[in-house]
Amino acid sequence: MIDTLVKMSGQTHEVHQDSLTVTKDKERLLLPNEGKVSMTVSVQQTSVLKYNDFAFLPERNSIVFRAGDMPILNRNETIMPMSWRLFKDTIIHPGHEYSLQTIPTLSSAKDFDVRQNQPDFIKMLDKRLEQAYRAEECKTIFKNAYGYDDYQISRLDPDNYSAEIMEMIDRWIASDAAADEEEGEGTVEVVDEGYEDFDNEEQKTATAEAQKQYDDRFAHTYANGLVRREDLVKNGIVSHAMDVTFLEVFKEIKGDLFSDKTNFSVRDGQLYSTEGKPYIVRGSESSEGLKSVQESLKNGTIYSVGEKVTEEDVAQLSTFVVTDEFYRFLVSLDHWDFARGRFEAAVVRRLS
Repeated sequence: MIDTLVKMSGQTHEVHQDSLTVTKDKERLLLPNEGKVSMTVSVQQTSVLKYNDFAFLPERNSIVFRAGDMPILNRNETIMPMSWRLFKDTIIHPGHEYSLQTIPTLSSAKDFDVRQNQPDFIKMLDKRLEQAYRAEECKTIFKNAYGYDDYQISRLDPDNYSAEIMEMIDRWIASDAAADEEEGEGTVEVVDEGYEDFDNEEQKTATAEAQKQYDDRFAHTYANGLVRREDLVKNGIVSHAMDVTFLEVFKEIKGDLFSDKTNFSVRDGQLYSTEGKPYIVRGSESSEGLKSVQESLKNGTIYSVGEKVTEEDVAQLSTFVVTDEFYRFLVSLDHWDFARGRFEAAVVRRLS
């Protein structure tokens, strides 16, 4: 195997000095060596990686072969982490816990039988085939539910789109599996003949309510489909990842926001609700809203106008903070048509 890998590493040419000749005259007592020195230099073709590179590979070093590329030799600063640190001195074995004192040995190999702990590959293949079989129909249902065409589908975020399609497929498979299990437990299917079809209004109402909840949670409802309700408030918890974007928009269209007396009130240049709840107000370095922005900045999770937000950008906007109430106000609306629609238009410009 090592010989095969040596050949796969490719060939290179190396220059070697084979010999060096110095003439010495013994009759001369001083400076017996002549000024002429002859040497032989040859070019030899050799493997990029030698046999010893594989046979005596140091621990945590690695050699990576990838189709179409030169081999990658990881050593020094590119070595792989040690497994005992990756696995934290444990062996991942469902149902069992090991420490350095209880690691299976040759005397206890029966407790860790590889054949008894291998995955059910047939079941895994059957699941993938069933998912592939239902994928096309689920994509059609998704497209019809939101009224998207092929072009609009291509503009969706691939990760979110695939996650939603897979969630539909998994729910469908789980529903069929539950029905098969219920039928296997002795459920008798009764076929009515000569009776009129019965409409379960209660079930229809529950289904419609569940569909509405699903749409509210996952539908792209704001900023031309760039922002979802779940991006702002998820499970009742406000995410301040878009604070910088909203503050930039506030600075740009402050006049339109202040003029919208239907939704807002103004106090000392700060934005409040008509009931007096603070939306965008002045804060300090210790305010919770600014803390969340600075924490998101450190994590690299906030962006604006397609570029990463810098500390200077936050410093310019740090005199104002976005409160949780403003986020809850945004998700309570079906459309961001306040401030003559300029708020949503400004958000679209920064996120597109």
